[in-house]
Amino acid sequence: MDLEPSPKRMVAHAGSTATAYRAARVADARRLARVPIIDLRGQDNEEIHQSFYSYTMRARLDRTNGTHANQVIWTGAIPLAGDSTFGTKAFVAMDRWLSAIEANHSKAPLARKVIENRPPDVVDECSIEGHRLDANTCRQALPYFSDPRIVAGGPWSNDVLKCPLRAPARSDYAVTFTDDQWARLTARVSHRRLRLVEAWRRPAALDAVDDLRGRARGPAARAAAGVRAGRGLSRSAR
Repeated sequence: MDLEPSPKRMVAHAGSTATAYRAARVADARRLARVPIIDLRGQDNEEIHQSFYSYTMRARLDRTNGTHANQVIWTGAIPLAGDSTFGTKAFVAMDRWLSAIEANHSKAPLARKVIENRPPDVVDECSIEGHRLDANTCRQALPYFSDPRIVAGGPWSNDVLKCPLRAPARSDYAVTFTDDQWARLTARVSHRRLRLVEAWRRPAALDAVDDLRGRARGPAARAAAGVRAGRGLSRSAR
């Protein structure tokens, strides 16, 4: 908070992490499956709007919904803006996408309509000063990285704010310890300080949030869930 290094590890408060998921401070890909997404990504690796966030969202969509076909990423060299052509171009592209969804009067789920009605030319792209780059050239010219949580072993979805702990197990490590090495390790580091590798797979706080969602049956809760799910997109697209 004050840019001063802390000598001690900070521990997240259990209540605050649950609130982060419940209040959508950590975006929920289950709801976003019903939303067409054109992510305008201006290349930036130095402040809060870093480029890798586009790909953490893609990882959440893939993990939760099995696809990211409702998301396209347009990458450009101008921080935040991407490319001078993106604004108008994205507005027109999204209008075409939404219009196609609205014109689909089938009984298919909205998430399927979003994917099936994406215009075929609305795909991932990368531009520098209006010139299109292929994926490999773009990755080299406009790289993105990650954050300490991912580097520490977290998933690319980057949505595990706090993972549970357990006693150390040799199978958690990709190396072979001698008995002496293992004894020295466990003697120096208590089980309360060792992170479980598998714990990164799912935020523990989501279990409590899912329970709350399952018990929310009132009209206000259902209406709020409908807005979050993107049901207000259009009447005919429901």
